[in-house]
Amino acid sequence: MFTGDTLFVGDVGRPDLFSGNMTKEELAGMLFDSLNTKIKTLPDSVIVYPAHGPGSSCGKNLGPNTSSTIGEQKRDNYALLAEDKAAFISQVTDGLSTPRSISPSTHKSTRKGMMP
Repeated sequence: MFTGDTLFVGDVGRPDLFSGNMTKEELAGMLFDSLNTKIKTLPDSVIVYPAHGPGSSCGKNLGPNTSSTIGEQKRDNYALLAEDKAAFISQVTDGLSTPRSISPSTHKSTRKGMMP
């Protein structure tokens, strides 16, 4: 399963990177709902391929591996161990570092694709 910026190996996506009108707490609550109603209900054997891996600042605790399984993440990922939404929101929003700024060329290539 390609999990994009939702589920990483050892972490989940940062809820503070959205530039719209929602707070990081509101976004973390939505992330909790998605993880619990969609991702955690999948079989433990499903392989997880996240959009980011080691060294990325898109999470707080990304593991050293570039893939995992749902079962491993349900067992080892701190964010998937949260029992309730309030605890999850606190865990994923506490201690976030200031996000790196993204260069204008990255925004351009994201919108239009890389030049050959």
